[in-house]
Amino acid sequence: MIATYNQSKYILQAVESAFKQDYCNIEIIVSDDSIDDETEFILEKYKKFSNFKYNKNNKNIGRVKNYRKLLYELSNGKYVIMLDGDDFFIDNSHISKAISFFFSDEKIVLVGAGINVYYEKKDVVIERKITEADRIFDGKSIFATPQFLANHQTLVYDRKLACKLDFYRHPSMGSDSESLFRLFLHGKIVYMSSVSTTWRIHEQNTTFVRDIKLQIKELDFIDSIAKYASNFLDENVLNNWKTFMYSVMSKHILSIASQSNDIKSLIYIQIKLFKYIRIKDNAFQILRILKNKIK
Repeated sequence: MIATYNQSKYILQAVESAFKQDYCNIEIIVSDDSIDDETEFILEKYKKFSNFKYNKNNKNIGRVKNYRKLLYELSNGKYVIMLDGDDFFIDNSHISKAISFFFSDEKIVLVGAGINVYYEKKDVVIERKITEADRIFDGKSIFATPQFLANHQTLVYDRKLACKLDFYRHPSMGSDSESLFRLFLHGKIVYMSSVSTTWRIHEQNTTFVRDIKLQIKELDFIDSIAKYASNFLDENVLNNWKTFMYSVMSKHILSIASQSNDIKSLIYIQIKLFKYIRIKDNAFQILRILKNKIK
């Protein structure tokens, strides 16, 4: 499943990387939420392939609704993976390796891998492995030993179970995490030592261009996960996990705001997220910006 919005510059690489996967029983679906026809023109030659499907939304429905459309209306696979239109696979065997784990144990509900982070402006690639050796673990343990998920673009998961769990239900940019954390509570997880996908960071990334106040408001996706997980986990475990998640996401929002040199946003973040951000961390960012402005 490839969700795209005004990414004609990158979409060809995403689609071609999917066609290069060595797993034979594969369906590639693009759902285009763009406001122009450039993407459709670029992908025209692929429409003749029986395992390729192109959908153009009549109007812009937004990232999360586009994810839902791909999962619920357009895809047919037993297992699925969601790729954004500006990212691409680098491991041609990623899907076949993931599927082999599903076939080995019916309790496995998700398989993930490491990722390359490509900072386009700096032309720098940073490899992020999630494990040094393939490992299988109980999904609940990700709450007991607080950690974040493997990147969405690497995760092959059980489509039927995802639909049952109302995937991509939360309207925020954290909708993928909100869905995946809930999925973790329902079976075994595999993290592979391989690096499967490149996550491209550029100036048009939705994560980096949204309003800071909206990003803070959207942190309630963490509470949505916690409410669901309360049926599965001890209260102390869940409270520790929530603190961890709010701290990680608060620092993420702070780092984005610091790149914009917006002192008002930094102060706003400190006021709203003071429980999770050390004052000196934020003060350092503000002083750095002031220094640059004086220069």
